[in-house]
Amino acid sequence: MKLWEQFLDLKSQIHNIYADEDKRLADARFLRSVESIERTLKRSLRGSEYRVLFTFDDQQADMITNLLKEARNGS
Repeated sequence: MKLWEQFLDLKSQIHNIYADEDKRLADARFLRSVESIERTLKRSLRGSEYRVLFTFDDQQADMITNLLKEARNGS
């Protein structure tokens, strides 16, 4: 294998490692958010609620998190 091909292969492997780590971090953040919501609601989420939450982007998730914090502090 040529040096350039080895470099491209290594670059691809490194990119995949970072992509996997980003996905793991996003999944962990999603699970923490779900747990927080369920604690606040004092019940488990339904399947349709999970689907809606999973479609949120980071800005929407942050907004929901802030609203939950505000609700907790107001209670």
